[in-house]
Amino acid sequence: MEHGLFQVVMLGPRSSEGPRTEITVSYFAPDNHRYKAVDKYLRLHAHPVMAISGETYSEVREEQFGDRKALRFELLTFEFLPPYSVDPKKIPVHESYVVFPASAGFYVLSCHAAMDRKELVLGLFELVLASFQPLVE
Repeated sequence: MEHGLFQVVMLGPRSSEGPRTEITVSYFAPDNHRYKAVDKYLRLHAHPVMAISGETYSEVREEQFGDRKALRFELLTFEFLPPYSVDPKKIPVHESYVVFPASAGFYVLSCHAAMDRKELVLGLFELVLASFQPLVE
């Protein structure tokens, strides 16, 4: 387990093409060694560092969730299955991220789904976002 990272990971069934379905709620504490601030997290996740051909990133946009402000971005990326294969299949997946700054650390809610499950998983993700109550404001 990474120091200063606390997570709840909800796994769903794999798509017909193989990628997993996942919704994650993460809290990055101020003593997290990798991401000490929201800016660094966004710099490494919301913009291509080493983009895969065909990968696309949305703009980071501010959104309101109840009385909380958050930053949201999405990307179309790929999973290569089976991993470690000499000739893996390149399968498109959708990822959505919502970052909630807090007085100490920050939260990231994310979802990951193959394109054939995107709408279903995004609907569930919106329910998780609507019910999210941070422990650290």
